[in-house]
Amino acid sequence: FRKLVEGSLGAGPGSRPPLALLQLLHAFGRRIVHGRGCSASGRKAHQRFVEACGRGDARAFAVGAVPKVLRLFSQLIEERAERGGQVEDDTRLSQTQDDPWSRDVSFPLEQQCNAQSPS
Repeated sequence: FRKLVEGSLGAGPGSRPPLALLQLLHAFGRRIVHGRGCSASGRKAHQRFVEACGRGDARAFAVGAVPKVLRLFSQLIEERAERGGQVEDDTRLSQTQDDPWSRDVSFPLEQQCNAQSPS
C-alpha cells in the first residue's frame, strides 16, 4: 500500500493513478461491507467510495482521494461497531440484486459506477 501511494506521489503531472492502488482500496472496502454489499447501506457506501475517489492525476488521487477513502472506511467500521456488528435488515435483498462491491474496478471509476447504477 505504502509503495503504491508513494509511487502516485512521485508520478508526473497528468499520469493516471495506479490501477493496483484503486483495486486494493476497493478490495478493502469489499471486506468492510462483507455480507451487506447489496443492502442500501452497502450501495450507499460504494457510491461514497466512488465520489471520494474523485478525478485527477495520480498525485491528486494520493493526496485527496486516498485519505477520503480511508476516512470513509473508518466511518463504516465505526458504524458497524456501534451496532454491535449487526448487519441491517435490508441485506435480505442481496440475494437478488447485483453487488457493486463484487465487480472488478477500473478507471474511469465514475463512468463505471454510473453505468452500473440501478435505475
